[in-house]
Amino acid sequence: MNIINNIFKNNILNYNIAISYADHKVSYNELKNRIIHTSYFLQENGIKKNDVVAILLPRGIDFVVTIMSLFYLGATAVPLDINTPKERLSLILKDVNHVIGNEIANIPCIVFLTNHEPFLSFEPENVSQYDVAYIVYTSGSTGIPKKIEISYVALFKYCNNLNSSIGVSKDDIYAFTASIGFSSMFRQIFIPLLNLAELLIMTDEERTDPALFIKKACGATIIDLIPSFYDSLCIYLERKELSDIFRSSKIRLSLSASEPLKVETLKKIIKNLPQSKFVNMYGLTETCGIVTTFPVDTNLVEQSVEYYVPIGTPLPETITKLNDDGELLVKSSVISPNVILEGGYYNTGDLMKLDANGNLIYISRNDRQIKISGKRINLVEIDRNIELHPIIDKSVSIFDDHSKKIITYVKINCNIDNMHQVLKEHAKNILIPAMMPSEFHAIDEFPLTSSRKLDYRQLIILYENMVLARTKPTNNVLAWNKWEKLIYESFSEQLQKFDLNATDNLFDIGADSLKMAMAMAKVTNELGIDIRLNDVIANPTIKDLAILINKQIEIISS
Repeated sequence: MNIINNIFKNNILNYNIAISYADHKVSYNELKNRIIHTSYFLQENGIKKNDVVAILLPRGIDFVVTIMSLFYLGATAVPLDINTPKERLSLILKDVNHVIGNEIANIPCIVFLTNHEPFLSFEPENVSQYDVAYIVYTSGSTGIPKKIEISYVALFKYCNNLNSSIGVSKDDIYAFTASIGFSSMFRQIFIPLLNLAELLIMTDEERTDPALFIKKACGATIIDLIPSFYDSLCIYLERKELSDIFRSSKIRLSLSASEPLKVETLKKIIKNLPQSKFVNMYGLTETCGIVTTFPVDTNLVEQSVEYYVPIGTPLPETITKLNDDGELLVKSSVISPNVILEGGYYNTGDLMKLDANGNLIYISRNDRQIKISGKRINLVEIDRNIELHPIIDKSVSIFDDHSKKIITYVKINCNIDNMHQVLKEHAKNILIPAMMPSEFHAIDEFPLTSSRKLDYRQLIILYENMVLARTKPTNNVLAWNKWEKLIYESFSEQLQKFDLNATDNLFDIGADSLKMAMAMAKVTNELGIDIRLNDVIANPTIKDLAILINKQIEIISS
């Protein structure tokens, strides 16, 4: 079974748009031609059926064509973010036979084919449905990335089963917003293409900058986002001009997954997208992706007293149940062979409950696993890597749910100047940005429970007390100019850190691109100005952002 043949099974010339990216468009005919030609090129460069192939290409049409060409050959795709830290990348590349990329320093790779010759007849070997289609790496408890393998038949079944719930058709334009290297990208690529819809690849700037996203997404009919990005959209949609664009868009279906969705957030999105149906989804990397869906009933949401939106009921060929501890168990034909099953069920580790209508509702985790910006993170992996530094005897990380920050407590074996910066640089070499601790704090002894186990709750209380102690600025905020004060107020609230200095790099003290977008949205909303997120990221201090604002206001005034 070849998933690529299923896309082109009709064998009819089709000039409909298959993929669009920036100003480039590719029809289904052109896509088929490029896949065949690229597959032949890759085979000529030594790639064969069942080879494991890493893809280190930037986001775009070539990236999607490469995945599809590997599937056509029956090889196994390992898509990786080109910004993956070097040490983490080296751990992953030990498992691969080939690397496809552009010119990559110090990594031998097959340079991606850039020219496309006329149609070429090429038929690869038959692909077994049980061969591995792709491998993704998630955060694990061993200190190294956890490998998850998904077969061709699992991916094909998954796309069909999920589409029976969400209903993508050939008339749709599906916005591809997922991060490279995460399982959600496969549904966002293959569900539209298997249903002859248009795949709209968002550029990195469009998918991370809420203002640009709103303007670009108005041309899509389906959006598929993580709840934290919906949160940032809600702030930007307070501006009438952006809200008007969203309300007049073609978006008919809004999907949410990868994090618990708050009822409060959903109400705001529904208000700004009254024409759109909303489906909340739940899934895991180990289960190929989504296993339950909840088509939202607007009236029920308005009356809901729950904090989180239900995740609904299982897809076809999927069974869910709760064990005695309230953990969700999943049985499905698409579960990865890499996971341990208990009586045929996979224990998700997520604590759930059932509402009066039989819908599952997420409560919390029962372990040290968290989600940040839709990315699954095991705090144990962070600690094991921090402990590799010679000054560290023990590391324990906690997650502050209010500020969405990772805080790491360490027991050190010698005094060191600039401990925070030293450990930050150490962590950058192996941890992805979402896993980076925002703060490091030295501690003499870790608190223990009465049963002599580590008391995580006491560490959380310790951090909460720190936050309370620094609610009054310890810097010279009063001497700052009005723009610096305005930016300080927004970022100190967003980061729950009140001792910010005007020259602090905000990324080094807990900000990420999403937090930068949300904090600056409050500033730009108040001032009625537009600033691109890329410009904000390039000026990550309060002082530089104030200069940026001043220039923008001068342009408007002149």
